[in-house]
Amino acid sequence: MSNKFLGTWKLVSSENFDDYMKALEHCNLVKRLIESSAEMGWQRDDNKKKVGGWENGSGM
Repeated sequence: MSNKFLGTWKLVSSENFDDYMKALEHCNLVKRLIESSAEMGWQRDDNKKKVGGWENGSGM
C-alpha cells in the first residue's frame, strides 16, 4: 500500500453516501451470483494428460 494514504482523515461531506453504499451492495450481490453459477475444475484422464474446462452451472 502506498504511504500517501496513511494518516488521519476527516470527513468533509457524506453527500450521496447512502446511494454509494447501495451501489456497493449491488456489486457485491452480483459478484456472488456470478461466482456461484460458474465452476472451474481440473481432472486427469487415463493417459495422465491435464484436461481443464469450465462448467457453466447457470444452464447456458
